[in-house]
Amino acid sequence: ANIGKDLMPTEERGSIGMIKPSGWHTIKYDFVEGKYLYNRCHLIGFQLTGENANPKNLITCTRNMNAKVMLEFENKVASYIKETNNHVLYRVTP
Repeated sequence: ANIGKDLMPTEERGSIGMIKPSGWHTIKYDFVEGKYLYNRCHLIGFQLTGENANPKNLITCTRNMNAKVMLEFENKVASYIKETNNHVLYRVTP
């Protein structure tokens, strides 16, 4: 995807709870932050393209991978685009 400000969302993200990506399990653990081990993860983050409930853009991943690892990288890309007004060629291979 060639990501720029023009693709970034202008509205809040909607619900994605109805999407059940391959490998999806709803499992709660008391020792996991947020209780749920698995998240629905956007391959290309919502903040970058506004793609919300597209099943082709959602995979099953752990909460840690989604909320810490992927989010940190997505935040860096989003900040770069906003600060420079440049585009980023973004490729994801699941």
